[in-house]
Formats: sequence, structure tokens, C-alpha cells
Amino acid sequence: ILLLAACHPSSSPIAVSSWEELPVVAERVETNGHPLIVCHPEKLTDSIRIPLSQLVEDLEIIRLENKDEAYVRNTSIRISENYILLHSSRNMPFKLFDRKGKFVCNIGSVSRQPDGYSQIYDFQLDEAHNRIYLMPWNATELKVYDLQGKLCILRKIRIPILILMTIWIMMRVLLLLPTM
Repeated sequence: ILLLAACHPSSSPIAVSSWEELPVVAERVETNGHPLIVCHPEKLTDSIRIPLSQLVEDLEIIRLENKDEAYVRNTSIRISENYILLHSSRNMPFKLFDRKGKFVCNIGSVSRQPDGYSQIYDFQLDEAHNRIYLMPWNATELKVYDLQGKLCILRKIRIPILILMTIWIMMRVLLLLPTM
């Protein structure tokens, strides 16, 4: 879900309780056999107030453990049934928490050591197989850690980057599918 917000002092937002109440500001028309989206700017208002219940079915707020080794900043996140994996920045290791917010461990380290990493392009949490996959920007290796933060597998990759990224995207899709 992408949520954008802005402030404007001279207008009051329109309150809506369902999607059907939102104003229609564009329509799809056909011109010479081709579809065209026509926007009606006069129907736009400064803001609309949409209840959170229209965007989500369930909301869970998890307070993360507050201790020095669990410190995180602006993050990327992956969530599984029992874990939360956070990636803060280039100079902080990945942080693994349980779904109650308790800090479990750091995943590897930001370093040039064999079990270390830097500049991670993407990552996946695979709880079903006790694995965390890290793909560095240079895409010459795939680092695989267990859920205790230890490096299990370091695979050197010798395939073109476009093929590698296609495989990576397919792996992400497969990890998101429910298990049978």
C-alpha cells in the first residue's frame, strides 16, 4: 500500500466511509479505437479523509525490544509468521526479532569478513527453511544465513546480471506463495 499525505491550511478534507463515496475524477474513454484516460481536474479536492478500515483488515502494532544491540533506523522489512527481519543501512547488520518484538540476533555483520556483507540489494526471510537470503549490489554472490545469524552458504554466481535478477524475482514470488 502506498500512502501519500500533504498539508494545506485553507481546505478541510472530505470524510468518506467507503470507496463508493469517493469522487470520480477520471474516466476511461475510447478514442479512434484506443483507450484513453481523461482526468477532470475540476473534480479534484485538496484532500480526502479515508478511514484506516478501508485500507486494512487487520492491524498489529509490535513494539520492538529497546536495547543497544537491537537499535534500528529507517528500515526495509520482511515479516514471516514468527519473525521480523529489518535492514537499516549500510553500516548496521540485519536485525532479527520475533513477532512479539523480542530481539533474536544480528544476521552476520557489515564487514569484509567471509560472513560479512555490505551494500545489500535485496533480501528474503524464508522461515520455512530456516534461511535468510542476502543479495549484494555487485550480484557476484548469494549469502545464506540461518535464523541464528550464522552464514550457512556462500554461493559465487557466474551468470549474467539480468538472468540473476529474473531468478531472484521468481524466488521472491515463490517464497510469498502459501505452502501446501
